Amino acid sequence: MKKGNMGGAPQEVKNIQFVIHALDTLFNKRDYEAVRQFWSPDYVQRSLWVPPGKEGLFNMVPKIPTTARLEFGLAAANDDVVFVHIRTEGHGAPPFVSGDWFRIKDGLFIEHWDVMQNEVSEKESLSKRPMFSGPARRESSDAGRFDAQQEKANKALAIEAFDILFNKRDFAAAEKYWSPQFTQHSALTPPGREGLFNQVKGMPELHYEFGLALASKNLVVLHGRINGNGKPRADIVANILQLQDGVFVEHWDVVMPEATREEANGRSPMWGDTFPA
Repeated sequence: MKKGNMGGAPQEVKNIQFVIHALDTLFNKRDYEAVRQFWSPDYVQRSLWVPPGKEGLFNMVPKIPTTARLEFGLAAANDDVVFVHIRTEGHGAPPFVSGDWFRIKDGLFIEHWDVMQNEVSEKESLSKRPMFSGPARRESSDAGRFDAQQEKANKALAIEAFDILFNKRDFAAAEKYWSPQFTQHSALTPPGREGLFNQVKGMPELHYEFGLALASKNLVVLHGRINGNGKPRADIVANILQLQDGVFVEHWDVVMPEATREEANGRSPMWGDTFPA
């Protein structure tokens, strides 16, 4: 089982381990009774594909082929929320990559958000890099120490950078946040800093709305909602960013159209408290 970045305070590290253990036991080992106790009876499901509540989840999993496997990658946690980057294959359909957020209270899962995207080949990917992989070994010499203030600063930096690039469209000011050697893993964005900036320049109505933000060591995860991208509806996105010396050096994402009330199996909005009009 591949475990991702495990930075964070001791309790947050335990929360990451708890989430990975629970998902591995439920989906890979299929030991339902061993983990049923970890889901709250009032569990809120904010997924396009997964039925509502605890019972919806536990009724769905046995219907998935037992050949299905979840692979766990990058992970981050702050306070009561955990994010895990996951690759799923063997379920009777093409492999997909997901970004999953879980809120935990008193040792129970109480809320879940996800975004899912079919994995693409190198030929299909605009970045020509895999959508799912581990982070490059670029942490600074003191990255092994937990520093809550630095993680808070990293989150603030990521939000500031995305706001300057996507919303204020100040490309000159945004350059300082992205390394000239920036590595892009997105299936939908061309490689490098230049590829990203040129794509944004071609979308004058683009707007990025910020949701959950997590940081573990040099990793930052943003939960975003993107409008003005030339599509009939907004995209919900997980942006996973690796920092080195205060600049972004690597990026992964998972992008999915926002579900309407009629489409959402989870019966709760993927974003915020209301469904799109």
